[in-house]
Amino acid sequence: MEAGVVEGEVIAKERVGTLLVVSNLAERKRTAEVTVNLTALRRPVGRTSAENALTGQPIDLRQGAFQTELGPFTYALGRQFRGAHRRL
Repeated sequence: MEAGVVEGEVIAKERVGTLLVVSNLAERKRTAEVTVNLTALRRPVGRTSAENALTGQPIDLRQGAFQTELGPFTYALGRQFRGAHRRL
């Protein structure tokens, strides 16, 4: 994958959860392989769930890693929750 084509940003709030933005800056679709350091974010590795922040669909989060398909010049938003799943 070309360097700098897929970019990510993490916004973490201790009592609420984490918002992850993953952007594809390329003219072609991409599969983004995303790994989030849950320990650094103080999230429980085995008990943290996530969902697509736009659709509400669950994200298959395994040890802080997941894959997402991104169209050209598009983005994905993911939410992680502290402990058990809950809506914001």
